[in-house]
Amino acid sequence: MFSISPAAEPLLAAIVEAGIFTRPTLKRFVALMTALIVTMGRRTVSHSMVAIEPLLEGHWSNYHRLYSSAKFSMNCLAAVLVRRVVALLPADAVIQLAADDTVDGKEGDCVWARSAHRDPVRSTHSTTKIKFGHKWLVMCVLVQLKGWDRPWALPVMCGLCISPKTAGTIKRRPKTASQLARQMLVCLMRWLPDRKFTLAGDYQVVTHQTVGFAQRHADRVTVVGGMRGDANLYAAPTNPNRKSRCGGDVAATAVWIIQQYARRWSIEVTFEESRALLGLETTRHWCKQSVLRVTPSCWGCSAS
Repeated sequence: MFSISPAAEPLLAAIVEAGIFTRPTLKRFVALMTALIVTMGRRTVSHSMVAIEPLLEGHWSNYHRLYSSAKFSMNCLAAVLVRRVVALLPADAVIQLAADDTVDGKEGDCVWARSAHRDPVRSTHSTTKIKFGHKWLVMCVLVQLKGWDRPWALPVMCGLCISPKTAGTIKRRPKTASQLARQMLVCLMRWLPDRKFTLAGDYQVVTHQTVGFAQRHADRVTVVGGMRGDANLYAAPTNPNRKSRCGGDVAATAVWIIQQYARRWSIEVTFEESRALLGLETTRHWCKQSVLRVTPSCWGCSAS
């Protein structure tokens, strides 16, 4: 295999140890991930192969079929990436998570699960811009690196949000951002059984269901989210038997809550840099398997 950056060698070693890929598939996957970083412009497979053509082995069609036909698990890849990112934090630190959704624009009528979504980047309070593509919920670990005054939001997991209309077309269950956030929390709790988590998200991520989940796992999960814009808080509940819905966060101060919620802004920086440096929204794929693999691989590159 061709040489890679020394900083990426521990991650590659962990992937090899996990046995996620066969040896030929691993070579092609590393080649395409390297090309994703060094290619300028569109990140299509053909354009990426031109950038690293001297390093390619075998027929070009093997690289085109990697995302759509190769057998490997994205969840296993996510588990390896999560453990490598968490290793940057102190062993006893609470893992701070930020989750938000973003739209990955895709053109073409044959793209699997493609639908219309509100584009939060280009929309304003008075004007709504619609973009066709896929809506992804991205879960990031906030890591404070030395020499930086703000935390880095490193993407470790993502899930495809599916509206009820689209779900009926592709014969799958609809998935909201809140449902995906809870599923990702379950995975993280299983992969890291000795760690605690704090999740910050907007009103689409931190819903009553998310708070209820945090309440059931109050010893490990705390959630911080926004309320409705027209909510009015007049006084504490007068019924002493009423169950708390604050997800195990009853001792938190207002300053701590505001700080945790403000730190989630780093994820917006990650979205912008992923579009500018990794060519998000410039990939070209349409079948189900490729849709569920290419964009998560882009997020994984930005974390690694």
